[in-house]
Amino acid sequence: MAKKKEDLVEKAGWLLGISGLLMLLIGVLLFFTPQMTIQTAVLLMGVVFTVGGALKLGEAMFASKNASFASNIAISGAFALVVGLIMLFGSSFVTGGIIIVFGALAALLALVALVTGVGQIAYGLKAKKGKTLSLVAGIVLVALGMVMLLNLFGAAIALIMINALFMIIYGMVLVVLALNIREFLY
Repeated sequence: MAKKKEDLVEKAGWLLGISGLLMLLIGVLLFFTPQMTIQTAVLLMGVVFTVGGALKLGEAMFASKNASFASNIAISGAFALVVGLIMLFGSSFVTGGIIIVFGALAALLALVALVTGVGQIAYGLKAKKGKTLSLVAGIVLVALGMVMLLNLFGAAIALIMINALFMIIYGMVLVVLALNIREFLY
């Protein structure tokens, strides 16, 4: 019984280590080459969707005993195939769309910063205690919101970079955990 538990711990350690290294690698690539990394991910997902969709269509042809089941498989396969082909042949378009989505997120965050900053300034003007801190915080938030709104592309890239840093740190944590898994469990 103890041997099985040790084998399981060792396998879990390997899986954690591999996951951590992959997360670390993707984070580093995303940090230093965000557009290329996103485009590569889009292409890889395009291959997966195209192959998966084609396999689903093939499965639908052989599942003809149950017509409604086969049609559901065919519809999902055709949809996956179309999405995969769009990702493969329009990878630049899809990559641009991803960056636009991050830009939209940056715009929302900028608006939150502006509204919160204005509220903080209004509070600071009426407060009896903590007036200076509230005013400074409000001014910083308004300035941050304005900078983000005036450079949405830069803000979008900054959000991608923050995500990349998270992946790098989390990947390192997983690797450390994997290397010390026995100490954490026993």
